[in-house]
Amino acid sequence: MKTIAVALLIVLFAAPAPADVTEQYRVRNAGDLVELCGRDALAADYVAAQNFCHGYTVGAYAYYHSVSQADPDLKIVCVKQPYPERKKVIADFVAWGKARPALMNERAVDTFFRYLSETFPCQ
Repeated sequence: MKTIAVALLIVLFAAPAPADVTEQYRVRNAGDLVELCGRDALAADYVAAQNFCHGYTVGAYAYYHSVSQADPDLKIVCVKQPYPERKKVIADFVAWGKARPALMNERAVDTFFRYLSETFPCQ
């Protein structure tokens, strides 16, 4: 048992620190999210950036959807069938965000839902 514990400690302390990566994928504001979601396809970290973007936006929407199902008064986004492709919604969000530089210092999740509520209003 001691051998396993020592081996784990060696691996943990020998592994490179992920500080560079975590800073690169920190979403402090809407501009950070737009930049990650709009990362150039030729960038070395394109796949990682897209995965992060999709995880962030899908997670935010899943939480919103769950809450709005429990309390219909909170419903601000109404996506109708046929549902748009996630990649298209995110690409449109990036274009929308780039056209609104004044919003890029706002909270990312608030700005993302501002886009969604304008694009998919409930009416």
